[in-house]
Amino acid sequence: MGMAGCSQESRRHARRACVVGSQRIAVHHRDAASGSDDPHRHSGGPALPRYRGRARGYMEQVRHRTDDAVLLSTPRTIGELDRELRQELTDSGSHANIMVGETNSSAVYFGKQTVGIVNAMFLVDDMLTWLEQGVAGIDWYAWQIAMAADDNHPQLYGDANFGTIGLLSTGDCVDMPDHRRICEPPRNTPFAPYFTLKLVSQLTRRGTRLVQVRSDNATVVVHALSQPDGRITVVLINTDRTRSHRVHVDLPGISAGKVTLVSFADKDDDLQTGEANSVTDIDLGPYSVTALTGRRPD
Repeated sequence: MGMAGCSQESRRHARRACVVGSQRIAVHHRDAASGSDDPHRHSGGPALPRYRGRARGYMEQVRHRTDDAVLLSTPRTIGELDRELRQELTDSGSHANIMVGETNSSAVYFGKQTVGIVNAMFLVDDMLTWLEQGVAGIDWYAWQIAMAADDNHPQLYGDANFGTIGLLSTGDCVDMPDHRRICEPPRNTPFAPYFTLKLVSQLTRRGTRLVQVRSDNATVVVHALSQPDGRITVVLINTDRTRSHRVHVDLPGISAGKVTLVSFADKDDDLQTGEANSVTDIDLGPYSVTALTGRRPD
């Protein structure tokens, strides 16, 4: 599992919140009087709500059919879910941190979507959107479990004939009912979400702040982070399956001066890195993630 934006204390709390599920939110309260960090205990007053819910639409699965575009749009529902949860806390008179435990695109059916670029893009948008809401931490659910071939409908993007929510291959094979033998790549081969989780981990060091940014292109999702040293990072996700998009970047520290580029796209075998003197316009390939980190603004 991977966690972003957490203190050591938050990490201990998050592990206690984990259950199988595509989305699980846990409310944690620290008892100042007793020093207990048990999320179920409190020092008095109204009982803390124990919120257990799946973010609506995180996996549109009907008879094992899944829609990539629907999955990639679902992080837009996180703001509403977060507001509902915080309202419940307010109504109960509670003050608590919110931990997001075991988030992934699916906890039921695994297929080429879960090991490919679509889930890799979803991971970045999902985790950064939750952190933008002010949650104390987020845990990516990535069990190294046996592979499956539940959800490989032709409408899904990708060419894998298996699936798992693990980040690394087990190297296992399975015999299918139709007598086909399906095998994962050699053991410990990273799947696409491994690399974008690596990117998110690099960008969300202690002291990093999420900052407001907007995009006027409906197919390009954008996030921005202020690094502890004052540098600004812009993360651009092109959710268009077939088309590249040229975007104009207008942000201090990015549009002038030295810029570091980190990207990941389908078929890449690692994060791609480079540098530029400045970035004002950039071409984003289909189904890709690009992070631009500029100099510290004057």
